[in-house]
Amino acid sequence: MKQITSLRGLAIILIILFHLNPEHFPYGYFGVEVFLVISGYLLMKSLQKQQMQIRLREFARKKVLRLFTPVAVIVPLTLLAGMFLLDYTDLATASSTGGYTLIGAANRFLAVIQSDYFAQDSSGNPFLHMWYLAVTAQIYLLFAGGCVLYRYLPKRAVASLFWIAGIGSFLWAYSYPIHNLLQEIGLPVWEQVRPTSHYMTLPRLWEVCAGILLAIYPPL
Repeated sequence: MKQITSLRGLAIILIILFHLNPEHFPYGYFGVEVFLVISGYLLMKSLQKQQMQIRLREFARKKVLRLFTPVAVIVPLTLLAGMFLLDYTDLATASSTGGYTLIGAANRFLAVIQSDYFAQDSSGNPFLHMWYLAVTAQIYLLFAGGCVLYRYLPKRAVASLFWIAGIGSFLWAYSYPIHNLLQEIGLPVWEQVRPTSHYMTLPRLWEVCAGILLAIYPPL
């Protein structure tokens, strides 16, 4: 666990450096990717410690309380302050984002309005970072579904599903650069594709699956 703690510390430093000075640390946001791999690893390790048995109701209750109890306080207080500090447009966006944050769907809302996380005009939304909370909540839901599969399917079959989900998610996440690369070298390609949204869960699922597979097949 010391290695996990060190990785978490490194990820936090990368993210802080990126937000302090994105010009000098343009790839600091990769700390988020590290956190997702760690999340998958720790979730699977937790399940293994319980002999692959987990009480879904208890699991959901603990995760919901841990994630959303602080949010239930932060969102209204932030909006109250926003009434005095934000202009009408930013306050309207913040109010909608805050509402979706409370139901664990802030990332979907931000993707729908096509908010650019890295754009300067996004800085007026105080709930912009809540996309990660929504991704985490949705990952927990998917993991709970995986726990159900563990009860009824052979363990090797479930591990194979993690491989398939991870590879599929990776291809989806990088479909845009793969498409452009194939196009540049003259190979036949499908119709024009759009870059995947920074906020969505499924294109990031491969990172969680990578952590899960590291727990299932620990390196020698």
